[in-house]
Amino acid sequence: MHDHNHHYFHNHHDRRHNHDVSSMSLIKLFLVIILNLIITIAEVLGGLISGSLSLISDALHNLSDTAAIASSYFSIKISRKPKNNTRTYGYKRANILSAFINSAALLGISIYLLIVAFRKFFRPSVVQSNTVIMVAIIGLLGNLFSVLLLSKSSKENINLKLSYLHLLSDLKK
Repeated sequence: MHDHNHHYFHNHHDRRHNHDVSSMSLIKLFLVIILNLIITIAEVLGGLISGSLSLISDALHNLSDTAAIASSYFSIKISRKPKNNTRTYGYKRANILSAFINSAALLGISIYLLIVAFRKFFRPSVVQSNTVIMVAIIGLLGNLFSVLLLSKSSKENINLKLSYLHLLSDLKK
């Protein structure tokens, strides 16, 4: 009985400590997901209004970023679940499944963009540059805010670090 209580206290204490650290990071990560969804919607609307395939392409890229960040968010939440009799290794397979789904989505988006680009190559259209520039600035500011939001949290968890680095690389392009 003493060992069981010691085991419970030790695990409860560790889980509570990780919960406190992860909760703020999860809130930040959730805010980044919402922000990226807003950027994606703005880019889709801006791309449709302006006739810019570039904005629609970036919107789909942002959507895949959002899916990857959401995958990180959910994998962190799922990985916090303890092992049990049916899941003796815990819930680590969720990361593999989300990576597969993200890869399949990226492949689908790439094929779609190739088809649309091929069509536009033979039927070029006029692009409203002012709309494109305005939406691009919104996207840049949103990515900058996301990077700043995750910069400190990125040191806590590999999923947070990967999301941070992904957004940072998007900011540089």
